[in-house]
Amino acid sequence: PCIKLLYIVFTSLSLAQDASSKTKCNKRVSLSEQMYDTANQHIYDMLSGGKSLAKQQITERMAEKGLPSDTVFMNFLENAECEALICSGPEVGNAHTYMLLDERVAPIPLPTKDEALSILARNYFRSHAPATLDDFCW
Repeated sequence: PCIKLLYIVFTSLSLAQDASSKTKCNKRVSLSEQMYDTANQHIYDMLSGGKSLAKQQITERMAEKGLPSDTVFMNFLENAECEALICSGPEVGNAHTYMLLDERVAPIPLPTKDEALSILARNYFRSHAPATLDDFCW
């Protein structure tokens, strides 16, 4: 639960930044929201049922579905991570894998921005004590 909480906190705090980056990327490589939605659905279908797949396996399956499998493909994976659809799965040999976040870790509600900042600050001060406000303002 702690790992998912931290993941959700950082995701929550970075959504606005990622949305801006995603918009710039969309203009550069001509990706539509519909393409992201389609990619997310395919990723969900591939990984549902507790499966974990390496990036190469996901890339190959996306190509079979007619979605870009070149460098544009990484935008789909980054988007799926930012939307808390996927997360790191178990390593298989030396290969990093992905799993559905809700199947890897039990779901918890997404905190508001203020709640996320509060959690981050509390955890920072607990782990870096004694700390001052100046230590936290980075």
